[in-house]
Order: sequence, then structure tokens, then C-alpha cells
Amino acid sequence: MAIWEMGTHMCKNLYGYDKFNENEISSLPKSLTSLSFGNVELQQFSINELSECTNLETLELYRTGFSKDIDFTPLKKLSSVSKIKLSNSHSSETVKKYFDTLFITYFENLNSLNIIEYTFTQKSVDHITSLTNLKELTFGYCGFDEKVTIENISNLKNLEKLQILGTTVHCSDEVDLFSNYYCPLTVIPNSIFSLTGLKELSITDQSEYEVTIELPPLTDINKLTNLEILDLHGNSLSVIPSSFRDLNKLTNLNLSDNNLMELPSSIGNLSSLENLILNRNNITELPNSFGNISSLKSLELDNSYTRYEGLSSLPDSFGNLKNLENLYIHDCNIKELPDSMRNLKNLKNLKLTNCKLSTFPPVLSDLTGLETLSIIQNHMVNEVPMSLSKLSNLKEININNNDFIQLPSSIGSLPNLKILKAEYNEKLESLPDSIGNLENLETLYLLGSTIKSLPDSFSNLKSLKAIKMSENKLSTVPQVLSKISSLEEIDLSYNEIDDEIPESLNDLPNLKRFEIQGNVNIKGKTLTNKSLTYCSYLSYRDYYSKTITLCKAKDMDCLEYYDEQIRNCPEEASTATTTINPTTTTNPTTSTDSITTTDSTTSTDSTTTTDSITTTDSTTSTNSTTSKETTTKKTTTKKTTTKKTTKKTTKKTKTKKTTTKKTTTKKTTTKKTTTKKTSTKKTTKKTTTKKRTTRKTATKKSFTTKKTTTKTTTKKIFTRKTSSKKTTKKTRTKKTTTKKCNFKKCKSRKSKSRKNESWKNESRKINAHKY
Repeated sequence: MAIWEMGTHMCKNLYGYDKFNENEISSLPKSLTSLSFGNVELQQFSINELSECTNLETLELYRTGFSKDIDFTPLKKLSSVSKIKLSNSHSSETVKKYFDTLFITYFENLNSLNIIEYTFTQKSVDHITSLTNLKELTFGYCGFDEKVTIENISNLKNLEKLQILGTTVHCSDEVDLFSNYYCPLTVIPNSIFSLTGLKELSITDQSEYEVTIELPPLTDINKLTNLEILDLHGNSLSVIPSSFRDLNKLTNLNLSDNNLMELPSSIGNLSSLENLILNRNNITELPNSFGNISSLKSLELDNSYTRYEGLSSLPDSFGNLKNLENLYIHDCNIKELPDSMRNLKNLKNLKLTNCKLSTFPPVLSDLTGLETLSIIQNHMVNEVPMSLSKLSNLKEININNNDFIQLPSSIGSLPNLKILKAEYNEKLESLPDSIGNLENLETLYLLGSTIKSLPDSFSNLKSLKAIKMSENKLSTVPQVLSKISSLEEIDLSYNEIDDEIPESLNDLPNLKRFEIQGNVNIKGKTLTNKSLTYCSYLSYRDYYSKTITLCKAKDMDCLEYYDEQIRNCPEEASTATTTINPTTTTNPTTSTDSITTTDSTTSTDSTTTTDSITTTDSTTSTNSTTSKETTTKKTTTKKTTTKKTTKKTTKKTKTKKTTTKKTTTKKTTTKKTTTKKTSTKKTTKKTTTKKRTTRKTATKKSFTTKKTTTKTTTKKIFTRKTSSKKTTKKTRTKKTTTKKCNFKKCKSRKSKSRKNESWKNESRKINAHKY
């Protein structure tokens, strides 16, 4: 709920507050002059409390309903209310709802009534036309029952504003989401022209429906001598009568979306006309008398989305419109501008879109009052003239969709320029150095050109907030951008960049949006600016790529969907790397049914021991390896002592001698077992252990030496896979499952266990010696 003051008026907006409790409305300030409700159903107690706001002058009820059998009598106290606005729901599920005139009968001093989306019977229309104090009446997208007429509107002698705007789709008693049923007024009576006090008349969009609308002849419109605003858009008018000449007070005229092919020469008599809108008609030329509309400030001729070719020329008298400030011409056949346009010294905004201009009109250089210049989609092939520097008041230039080769160096002489758009000029390959002189430039759009680099002077653009250079020929990320601290938006997407993102861009304190997707290969790290709210590094075509070299510096909320493919950057290495000479060692390889688990640590003055247990009915493939590089993690080695041990098995033992260079042993799963990396100076074993499951596995610390023979054991083994690279003979891999043993097997295990126990004692003594 918001309360604000407008001069001496206090206003309160309760729109969206969908339920009131007792005494809530009565708690509002009694000085309120304007109150608005919306999307709520008012109960009897709400009406009673509302009647206490005796200073109310304006009451607005947007999509507001009333409970059944409600009594509006208390509203008689609101004698100061003079303006009421009522609307039915605009939802597509809304059915026909008739306007109840009972509500407005309690407001005796009503002079402004705006009714939206309701349907009227003849009785309700007659009641409204009896409110002789009305000065403003609006039927906004309302519906009317068949044969309803507003002929009696002539009773409203004090009426100054009349609006009949379109019609509603809520004309059915049942909801129909797939069809629209319109119910506009079928006849707009000629009696409207008897309302000589009218200052504003709007009859709009009465030709867009399946129902045929009969408009009154406009020949009598000259009776409305006080008319200031006339809006007749969307009525299929084909002729404007000459009687328009007598509307001497007319300031605003909208004739858009009709079927006009020409304007009468008498239009030149509208000496007070300031704003004229002629969009979407079939007017190909203006009468020469058009230059006599001396007060004209704004002219719109837009034929977008029509089959009409549009205006083919401007009359020579056009230069007489010395008060013209805004000229918008879209989709026309104008090939050149008349020289008389040089006289339009007050013209501030000029837009010529999709016309037939092939060269930059020289007359534009004399329009020194211009603040906005848009010459879009005209396929101009020449250069922008140097004389552009005369337009010192320019704040915005838009030359999109042309064929300009380059921008003039004089563009740097426009001190007030804030927006420069030169998109889709495919022949534009570079920017002049003088662009760095545009100290007030805030927005630069250069999409769809062939620019390969930015000049060094670019760093002088201290006010630049947004630069868009998508679809150019950039091969590197311009370093100069990191020097413009005011930047909030950078778009370098879909270029040819094969480069790292400069980390200096992280120093831009205001950067909110960064786009660099769709390039050849973006490298380096993603940005980490705290101000970023949107960033895009990868396009859809990069999503499944396996060659992405860019890494994620840290997780950011700004990242887009396709950026999920970016991996995290590796942490900085905290270990030393030692390079060792490659050697080849030949060790016997025993193939038994077992799996390897290795725990080892390197320390000073240490002896290497490895715990091993052999299980029958298992298969092991172990190879000694020699590597070229070893990473040592927080370890130092001064003296090492080597102890060699030999492994014996009781059953199914196959001995093979193999020479290998690189071996990879996959991980096994163990409970309460940790695996640490080992390294030596000359001989190193790279092992990857695959997880295994055991009941109890005691892993003892082992110490790495120059040459080590490793013995490994497991108790319970479920699966095992072994792979080795570059071996002379293939080793067998076998899945085994431990079974309950019979008497003989158990006896053999006990015998072997005693031997292993002896070996364990040796290991314990060595460890005890260490500590």
C-alpha cells in the first residue's frame, strides 16, 4: 500500500490488496483525496468504512467486485467525489458482465466517468446519458447489446471529453478460450457533432471486428469548433473531408490505420496543429499546402507491417515547417530530401528507416539543432561526410544496416554524443583514432561489422558503459577494455577470438554483463568480478566439445546454462617436481590369485617394508615399473636402506619374467585403509589402487627406497582387474570369490599363516627400531 502527495492532494493505492479486515479502511487518513482498489471483492463493512473518507474526490475500482445484496446507500456521504473509474476483469476467462448503474447513482456531483470492459443494455446507456453534469465520459473496450444506441448522448451538453475505444471480447455468457465474440456499437450517431463543447473526441478501432460499424459522416465535424484532440485511428476511413479546415483549435490529430490515399489540401489551414500521426495508410505524397501547418512540431509516417509502399517524396514547402522538432518516416520510397529542409533549424529528432536513400543526405549537415539522428536500413554506400562535425548538439547517432566503409575522423568532434550505433555495416573494418575524443560516449554498438581491432585511443572513453561487438572479426580480446573502469557491459560474442581472457578485466568494478561465447577458442580463466550478474562463455555448439581450455576461476551465479561444461581451474601446485633418469628393471612376476594394496610413505633414514598376505584361489598380476617423473609431496629423503623380500605361495603359482616400462594397477576398495603417494629418486612405481572390501585390514606404514620389491595381500576379494601397458606377454585376469575351506585347505592356510606371522614379527621389529 502506498500513500503519496500530489500538490495539495493525498493519494492512496490499494491495488493488489485483495482482502480487507474490519476497521482497516477506516484507519486510512481522513485527508485522502484519491483512493484506488484493485482485484478485490468489497464487503458491506468496507463500504461503510469507505463512506467515512469524506474528502475523497477520485475513486478508482480496477477489477473490483461487490458482495451479494450489498447496500451502497452509505456512499451518499461522499459528496466530493467527482471522478470514478470502474473496470471489469480483463482475463480471457471473464464472461459478459453488465454494468450496474446503481453504484453511480449515489454520487450526485459526478463529472468524470470511465467504464472499462463492461457490457451495456439500452437502459444502462440511457441512465448514463442522463448525468448532465458529466464533463468526461469513456467507454473503454466495452460491449453493447444488439440495437443499443447512444443517440441520447446529445443530452450531455457539458461534455468536454468523449472516448469510444474499441470493444470487448467478454460478450458471451460462457467462457470460450478459442473464439472471440465482439459486440461493439453498430451505429455511432451523428448527434455527437452537436456536442459543441467537446475538446477531445476519440473513436478508435471500430473496424477490426467481424461486426460492421456505421460511422457518421465527418462532413459535420466542423461544428466541433472547440475540438483540440481528435483520434480516429483504426476506422477504415478512406477520405478526410475538407470541413477539417475549420478545426482551428485542433492541436493533435491521429489518422493512423485507415485507408487514406491522400490528404486534402485544406489540411494546410490547421494552423494550430502540433502533432500529426499518419501511420499505416497508403499516402504516397503530401500536398504542397502541407508547409502551411506552421505550428507543426511532430510528424509520423510509418508504413511498417503494411502492403503499402509509403511516401515517395516530400514537398518543397516542407522546409517551411520551422517549428518541426520530430520527424519519423518509416518504410518509404524517398530517394532524396528536398534542399528546403536546411531551414528546419529546430528539428531535434530525425528518423529515416528503410527508405531508398543511397547516399548520406548533405542537407542534414545544416540541421544544427539535431540531437538524435537515425538513418537505418537505407543501404548507403558512401562514407559519412566530414561535415557531420557541425552537428555539435548530437546525443545519438544510429546508422545501422547500411554499407558504410568507415566513420569520419570528424566524429570525434561531437562533444555531446552519448550513443553511437553502427550495427551491420559489413564493410566497416576499423574505427578512427579520433573516437577516443568522445568523452561523454556511454553506449557503442558495432554488431555485425568486420572490425578486427580497437584503436589505443579507446582507453580515453571514460564514460563508456556498454560496448557490443558481436559478429565482428576480432581475433584477440582487446586489452584496452580493461582500462575503462566505467564499463558495465561487454559483448564480444561470435567473433574469431583464439585468446586468453585478460585477468585485468577482473579490475573493472562496475562490470555487470560479459559475453564471449561463440568464438574459436577462449582460454584462461573466467572472470570473478563481484558486480557480474550475467556472463556467457560457451555457446550451444561448445557444450559437447571436449577441447575446452577455459577453466572456471570460481563458482559464479552469473554463469549461463552452457557454461556448466567449464571445469574448475586446478589449484596452484604446492609440491616440488623431481626429474629422474629412466631405467629398466627386470623383476620376476608372480601370477597368483591375489590383488595388490600398497601403503607407503617416504621419510629420512627409513627402511622399506610391505605387509602381504596370500590367499588361495586368487590371481595376482604384479609388474615392476620405472617412471621418468615423480612428484614428491611434503617429503625429503636423506638416507634409505633397501631390504629385499621374497614371496612364496603354496598353490597355483606361475612364475614369469617380464620387462615393463609403464604399469597401471587399478584401485581396490578397503575398509579403514588410506593410500598415500610414494616417490623415489630413481625407481618409482605409479600405482592406482582400486577399492576393495575386507572385514579387517591392518595397513602398516612402509617406507620407499631406491629399489623396492613389493609384496601385497588381501583377505576377502570380490573382483579384480589388472592392466599393464607395453608388457612383453599378456597377463591373465580372473574374478575370484572366497569360499569356506575344507579341512585340508584350512590346514594349508594355517601353515602358511604361521610363516607369514613370522614375517610380520620381523616387520614389527623394524618399525620398533624406527621409533
